[in-house]
Amino acid sequence: MSLTVREIAGTVAVRRAGFRFWFWRAAPAPPVRALKSGGGGTDPDPVSPAGPVTPDAARPSRKDALARVTAVIRHGTPLPAPEWERRHRWVLLLVLAHIPALAVLGLLREAADPVRIAVAAAVPALGAALIALPFPRRAVRAWLAVASLIACSGATVYLTGGADVAHLHFFLMIPVIAVYEQWAPFAVAILAVLAAHGLVAPSGAGDAVLRTALFTVGCLGSLMNWGLRETSRAREAVLEAELRHGSRHDGLTGLPNREWLLEESSSRAGLVSGVEALTAVLVIDVEQLTTVNNTLGFDLGDQLLIQVADRLAAAVGPGERAVRLPGDNFAVVLTGDRAARAEEIAADLSHRLTDERISLSGVDLAAEISIGIASDDGTPGEAGIGLRDRLGRLLRCADVALGAGKRDGSAISLYDPREDQHTIERLALLTDLREALFTDQLKLAFQPKVSLADGAVPGVEALLRWTHPVRGAVPPMDVVPAAEATNLVTPLTHRVLTIALLQAAAWRDAGAPLRVSVNVPPRCLIEDGFVDSVSRALESTGTPPGLLCLELTETALMAHPERTIDVVQSLRDRGVELSLDDFGTGFSSLNYLRRLPVTELKIDKTFVRGLFQHSQDAILVESTIALAHRLGMVVVAEGVEDERTASVLTALGCDLAQGFLYARPLPAEEVLDWMKAGGRGTRERLG
Repeated sequence: MSLTVREIAGTVAVRRAGFRFWFWRAAPAPPVRALKSGGGGTDPDPVSPAGPVTPDAARPSRKDALARVTAVIRHGTPLPAPEWERRHRWVLLLVLAHIPALAVLGLLREAADPVRIAVAAAVPALGAALIALPFPRRAVRAWLAVASLIACSGATVYLTGGADVAHLHFFLMIPVIAVYEQWAPFAVAILAVLAAHGLVAPSGAGDAVLRTALFTVGCLGSLMNWGLRETSRAREAVLEAELRHGSRHDGLTGLPNREWLLEESSSRAGLVSGVEALTAVLVIDVEQLTTVNNTLGFDLGDQLLIQVADRLAAAVGPGERAVRLPGDNFAVVLTGDRAARAEEIAADLSHRLTDERISLSGVDLAAEISIGIASDDGTPGEAGIGLRDRLGRLLRCADVALGAGKRDGSAISLYDPREDQHTIERLALLTDLREALFTDQLKLAFQPKVSLADGAVPGVEALLRWTHPVRGAVPPMDVVPAAEATNLVTPLTHRVLTIALLQAAAWRDAGAPLRVSVNVPPRCLIEDGFVDSVSRALESTGTPPGLLCLELTETALMAHPERTIDVVQSLRDRGVELSLDDFGTGFSSLNYLRRLPVTELKIDKTFVRGLFQHSQDAILVESTIALAHRLGMVVVAEGVEDERTASVLTALGCDLAQGFLYARPLPAEEVLDWMKAGGRGTRERLG
């Protein structure tokens, strides 16, 4: 007999009011925020399969109430199986304890009768044997236990020759019988005691009154203990149900959460192991949440999420559920034909969520929604994995698609494995990189910057090289982007900076003061204390600031322009050279460009290589060189690979060139040898 949260709550409420027939009552459950009903969007009470209870449904009919009363009288309140077994074992031990107890009691009597002692001891022995029988039904075992306890009382009276004090044993067994919390055995035990003692018999009125009082106290005590235990279990059940509901639902919107989705929604959506069914997951993001939180406060941000949740719950299809994910995201699982039309359904959801403005404390907002979509075709390879794993993978992929869509400015985006950099291999690589920071696995290679006018080498660019003990040489394009997406980018940048400055100091001491260029990721540039950390590195290595050039990308400059200008100016004031890297690939504002104290501008190799393929590229390169010179900058051309390109750049007035025409990136110990050999003289050997 299972109880819903509402019935359990009713039990507790009635118990507090006093001893009544609790099974006549049903009270509302603890309040849970209700959602607007829509296409399967509301979530019934997880403990009650019947769903929400209406006021009329809370009042059972007389027939239902009578059936409940009959069930309770016949069976009592079923205890949890472990608790019932524990109590049954104690009763068995109590019956077994009667064997030596009756033997000792018989021997202590003045006229010890061995036969009487043996008969009395045989009663609990037989009872214990019956109690220990493994009957499948608990009711049978309970009846045998009750009969054994009553028989032990009779054996005690028999052994003592009917002594009045021995009759107290009957009364003591009443609370023991009550531990089973079953009405029928309890009532039969009471009737057996009444029949055995004739409590209301006319003879011995004084003894009858005393026995009746003791018997009444014993029965009431048992009932009160029984009732308190029921109340305690009911309260525990309510608490457990509330905790389970809270762990599987979002407290703000009332929607099921990710844990609920992984546990239950998979089976409802047809994600059954071995079943080949098309499945799609939509992850929906509320774009303005951060803006609303920062502008109007977190309370109104919560209201925004609640209104979006209400709309989404009403918009999903029959049998589908809207689910709240951490942060400002929601999810919907689609299957079958609707999964095949995931893009179409996502567009419809986006329209229905943004069709009407959202009012927040008098401020009307147009909701902005982004949706990421991930799907699979339910092939055996997909269906063979665990349901949680399959759905969890789809959620992850949809979230990756959502992030890619935000970067591209797309409101709806499909998952593309080629854009997914969040792989197990990448995670393992980052773990190994963290360890490599404190070993000698990280090295620097240096690519010279050559003067187009006279072939002089004023500086080199430091490039990271990582030789993994197992993987071997790890491509830089696998290392740097992965580090930039994590907190590793800061220690990695400082490690590269320190190695580069130590090498610059060594070259200066050798009579070759080369300026070393180090790339600075956007994230490091805006961190507090970056300027001071550069100053400390210069001081600790004994390197003059003029021998360090920090290369900054347009992305870094435009992400936080005002903050960047302050940092760059502080670095320049301390004597550090600055270079604008990959110029032309971003969207630099000329207004910011004229305010930046940059001393060098590098033309991206895509424009350099297109000098002879696109006339527009030649015009852009020429214009960039002229602009940079007017702003007092030195111009460096990247990706120079042939003499023809070098000649054209020289004619256009470019200052420096960098590329395979002169040298591939060189180990530190080969740079000076390369310079002594005349630069290009070792190009063939190195290439």
